[in-house]
Amino acid sequence: FVRRLLLSGQLEAERATTLQAPSTPAGNVQIRWLAPEGAEVAAGDLVVELDPSELLHGLSERESEQLTAVDELQRLRAQGKSSLEAKLLAEAQADAELEKARLGAAVPRELVSARDLAERELRREKAEAGVEKAAAELAAARAADTSDLGVQRLAAGSIDRALEETRRN
Repeated sequence: FVRRLLLSGQLEAERATTLQAPSTPAGNVQIRWLAPEGAEVAAGDLVVELDPSELLHGLSERESEQLTAVDELQRLRAQGKSSLEAKLLAEAQADAELEKARLGAAVPRELVSARDLAERELRREKAEAGVEKAAAELAAARAADTSDLGVQRLAAGSIDRALEETRRN
């Protein structure tokens, strides 16, 4: 004897695992392949394959940004070194001018005219001002170099973190 019943309802899996796409900076992840709905799968079976092209593109962009940041940091270091060397040279030249002016102003009064003595004293004062100016410019160059390098290091660190985040995804 056969009895047929027409039933309606909803089936639920006895065991199920929720799958979630990884978050990416781009937001959307394209699915390349998906296991058929209702297919039985075992642990370790491939159920979905995501298209990595956007992730790879983002990774390539972050790597390029990192290389640019490293190049900029090296450029700033070289520029800062060159600028500091120029300021050190200017300071040494100002020191030499001051020493020369001091020697000229130290000549006994009876050996030079009053006008020459006044000119020599003026050269000494001007050389002292030149030394102060050169020292101030050197200090400013050091501060600017430190600041520029610090800003670039922060930018490079941010890019490194973005690159690591992209690699994790």
